[in-house]
Parts: sequence; C-alpha cells; structure tokens
Amino acid sequence: MENTYFLEYYVIVSAFIFIFSAYIFVKLSRDVLRKSEFIVFRAFIVSFQFYLLMNTVWTLCEFEVIRLPNKLFTTVCLLSFASVAYIAFAFYCYTIIHFNLAVSRSKWANILGFMPLAAAFVMLLVSLRNGMIFSVTPEGHIVNGPAYIALPICSFVYFIVIAAVAVYKAFKVRSNSSRRNALSIIGSVVFLIVWVLLDAKFDRITIIPIAVFSVIFFLFINIQQSSIYTDALTGLNNRRRSEEYLVDMLENVSEQNPFYLFIGDLNSFKKINDKYGHIEGDNALVVFANVLKEHVAANFGFAARYGGDEFIWTWRPSKEDFSPESVISAINSALKDRCREEYKEYTVTVSIGYAICADPRRSTSSYIKEADEMLYANKKVFHNKTA
Repeated sequence: MENTYFLEYYVIVSAFIFIFSAYIFVKLSRDVLRKSEFIVFRAFIVSFQFYLLMNTVWTLCEFEVIRLPNKLFTTVCLLSFASVAYIAFAFYCYTIIHFNLAVSRSKWANILGFMPLAAAFVMLLVSLRNGMIFSVTPEGHIVNGPAYIALPICSFVYFIVIAAVAVYKAFKVRSNSSRRNALSIIGSVVFLIVWVLLDAKFDRITIIPIAVFSVIFFLFINIQQSSIYTDALTGLNNRRRSEEYLVDMLENVSEQNPFYLFIGDLNSFKKINDKYGHIEGDNALVVFANVLKEHVAANFGFAARYGGDEFIWTWRPSKEDFSPESVISAINSALKDRCREEYKEYTVTVSIGYAICADPRRSTSSYIKEADEMLYANKKVFHNKTA
C-alpha cells in the first residue's frame, strides 16, 4: 500500500511538472532573450522533459506496474542517466551565454566545456558491456556499478562552474539588477545540489525532477522580471528603468554633487537600415550599447536605451577639470575603433547632448529636454557637414 501511494504521488507530480514546464516552453519569448540564450534555455527545458518521461517509465518498471524486455529497460535507464548529464550541460551553456562571457565564442573553451558531458556519455556506453556505471538484473532491476559515482561528478563539474561564474559576476557588476540576477543563479545551483544530495537518501523514488523544475521555474521568473527593466536587443536598461533611476538620482544632487545626463542618437541610422538591412541596423545599436557599457561602467554610471536609436547615460565627474566634450569624443573614438575591429562596412557615429543635473527641484523631464535640445542642435551640425 505504501509503495502504491508513493507511485501515485510520483506520477501525479511528474504529470504536473511536465505540463507546467511545457507552459514555460511556450510562454518563453524571443523578444526577452537573445536568440542563442532563447535556444539554449528551450533545450534545457526539452532535455528535462525527456528525462521526466524516461524516469517515469523507469519508475513504473521498478514498481512492476509495467514490464519491458531487459534490453529495452536498459536503454530507458541509459537515456535517463544521459539526459541528467545533458540537463547539467544545458544549464551550464545557458549561464555562459546569459552572462555573455567571451568563452562562449572560443572554440577551445567550448570543446573543454563539452568534455564532462562527453565523458558521461562514453562511460554509459561502456557500462553496457562491463556494468561500471549500472547494470540490469535478469529480474528487471537496476544495480549501480562500482564507478557509478563518476556519473554525478560529471554533472557536479558543471554546477561548480556555473556557481563560480555567477559569483564572479555578482562581485564584478555594479548594477543592482545584474547582481540580483547573478545571485539568483547561485541560489539555483545551491538549491539543486542540496536536492541532489537529498535524493541519495531516497530508495526508489527520485526527487530530482522537482529540483530541476524548480530551477527552471526560478530562471523563468527571473527572465520575466528582468524583461520589465531590460532592453532585449542591447541588454541595457530600458526607458522605464531609466526614468525610475533618474528620479532617485535627482533626490541627492546639489551644486557640490552634480552629475551629467547624456543623450546620444545614432547618426544616419536610417541609411544603415536602408543600405545594409534592419539586422545590421540592430547590430549597429548593439555596437553603441557595448561601447556605452564599457565607458559608463568604468565611471560607475548608468546607461539605458531610451527608445529607437536614442540612448541615455549618466556620468558623475571625478575630477575638477572634467569635460563633457571629452566623454563625447572618447565614445565616438571608441565606436570608430569597434567598427574597425568588427570589420563593419560603415562607422557608427553619434550626436550627443547633455545637461548638468545639480538642482533637485527640477524634474527629470526638464533635464532630458535640455539634453535633447543640445542633441538635435549637434545633429543638425552633423547633417550640415555631411550634406
């Protein structure tokens, strides 16, 4: 009776988890994630669903509800083990791409990252002959082999790397939202490891599906929350976040403690779209966004895509001889270098305006209007030069 109760519980919970993971798969939007991030997160979900199906069949066989030929049951067990390893690998890939690490674009780093998964697959295939990882008795029950521990170690390698990357990003980033994002990844890994260790105490019913689904759910919620304040294309803050940020910043400004508000708009952006296509136009926006990230982050500032090809950022002067024109010059120079490094057929340039925010009684809209007026005056000068 007790076994029947646990089996019914497991099947009901598995069905519930499968349905809701499918719901997350459908609701995941490409508008929120970059294409590569979107593909890998979906692969994460699909590999988990495949594991769920294999493990359910395995459990039904273990409880003798169904009986499969030994070869077929062995295949089911092998696929279940392999899918666990792939789940860890997919989570690892998602983390590397999510944080936009340079290793994601390195051939050798990708080969190195694939090695624990490859090792797990090789051990499982070899185990079919010598039972080093697992074997199936003539009665249809699975028995762990002498080297079984090597299999979860392959998955734990990925968990350790994920946690290390997230800890690194949590200390490196200056944005509170980015730091919360990294901390959520750390929490997910710790949660998953704890549940995997607890799973070892259960004899025939595994609790890993609940743990993995919880991680998928937490990541999905984090993605949804991030989309509220993040521009999907550039990864910068969006207009909504910038307006809230500026309101907070203006509460603490004074003549002795001012900051600069810059507004930049890409020059001849329509020509880039018309001549090279909208995809390349998006790439031009990303180039500008990446330059802003580097320069603004170095000054502990804030950057956002305000709308279309218009961006805003803040800059708190650290020296008495600070010149806003030097910021404008440095950004345009960096854009020129970046376009040359990426072999662009064009050079991205921006017209920029700014306002000195030193009076907390003024509204954010008045400062934005002031910077905007300078921006369009400079844009007019640019068009007169290129006419």
